Amino acid sequence: MKKLLIWLGLGVVVFIILVGAIFGVLTYMQSKNEPAAPELLAENGTLNPEILAQKQAEIDTLNAEIARIKGELFNTKLVSDSLLNNNQFISGLLSEYKTTVDDLNDKLLKKQKQAQKIKELAKTYESMKVDEIRPILKNVDDVTVIALYENMSSRSRKIILNSLSSERAALITQQLAGNYADEKN
Repeated sequence: MKKLLIWLGLGVVVFIILVGAIFGVLTYMQSKNEPAAPELLAENGTLNPEILAQKQAEIDTLNAEIARIKGELFNTKLVSDSLLNNNQFISGLLSEYKTTVDDLNDKLLKKQKQAQKIKELAKTYESMKVDEIRPILKNVDDVTVIALYENMSSRSRKIILNSLSSERAALITQQLAGNYADEKN
């Protein structure tokens, strides 16, 4: 965006320089093609009205050109200010998005670490017997039990269910089946 503003500014400067150069060339060419200037003073000693009218016309033309260039400069300034405001707005959005992405990446990293820990715990529980697991699972919430269950091999999953009371095993089975039903829909 900053490069665009720089190029836009350079374009305006080049445009103004070209307009000035063309105006100078045209003025120079016009003065070459004009017949010899009439006398500055009229016969009665006053300034020649033709020369005064010609010079006034030149002044009026130059004033009109100055007004036109001022208008273009004003419009260019408006566009420049608008682009600058848009650039600042976009920079703010980018900063917010970067912060959001960083936060999401941190959360993802935490979830990945948590998933790795659960896999390691599941391997540990696979090597344990039902009687060793039962007292531990009495103090563990259902979400953790389900996470362990899902990370165990299909042969070892029965260890988890056998370690739970029949009521809790039924509840966890319903929760697992509900998750399965949700995934199918």
